[in-house]
Amino acid sequence: MSDKKCPTEAELLTFVDADAPPEQLARIEKHLVGCSACAQQVMALSTLTGDVAAPLAQPSLDMAEHLAGVMKRLDTPVHPPRWSRWLGWGGGVAVAAAALLSVAKLQDPRVEAGQLVARGGAAEASLSRNVGVQLYAQRSALTPLGSGSRISRLTPLTAGLRNVGTEPVYLLLFAVDARHTVHWIAPEYTTEGENPEAAPVASSEAERLLPSVAVFDDLAPGMLRVVAVLSRTPLRVWDVESLPPSELSAEKLLQRLPRAEVRQFLLEVE
Repeated sequence: MSDKKCPTEAELLTFVDADAPPEQLARIEKHLVGCSACAQQVMALSTLTGDVAAPLAQPSLDMAEHLAGVMKRLDTPVHPPRWSRWLGWGGGVAVAAAALLSVAKLQDPRVEAGQLVARGGAAEASLSRNVGVQLYAQRSALTPLGSGSRISRLTPLTAGLRNVGTEPVYLLLFAVDARHTVHWIAPEYTTEGENPEAAPVASSEAERLLPSVAVFDDLAPGMLRVVAVLSRTPLRVWDVESLPPSELSAEKLLQRLPRAEVRQFLLEVE
């Protein structure tokens, strides 16, 4: 694939998923800089895959209340409508499954009130499971941004963070514009020569905003990659600033920082 020939949709999807050899990803990224049509298609694919992968918000489960409701339903006779044989069969399966859950709860001491533990053992904590990052534009009100969102060159950016785990987590949050220039959001990095430590992400079930808002007056128009690097130990700005532009892709960052997690938002600067 040459830089002048547009990649296929399948190739653009491999770029969104970072599921291709580094050389191919680098060629596609170089092509996107000069091809607005492909850049817009990448942002549309990123939005689509993000929507599909996004977890559904679910309320916390009160196990005692749930079990009481199950037992009450088991004691209540059910008379399904004659016209709904399939629905009646499905409801019977649901009740049977709930009954099995109740038995498992009573027999398995690893299941505490309000908490389910898989038979294979306790669920292992992870950055993917415990830490959420939401990018925001600070306009007249906070506006959540996702891949495919459009911003102006002077749009203030910040982020909301949630860490439901108990272990320390640290964040490097920066943007890479169409000229491959790095712009920092967190930690604050305004003085050349300094090397600030990654911003800590405090444990909290509620989302907390970064204490600062970043405004850039020199963003290049075109695609803007906002990259979040999460780690258990504090990285520093120069872990990113010292890298050449070819090493700033999500895949290359993961290769250099194998214990970190990398997330990115693909925006368009108008």
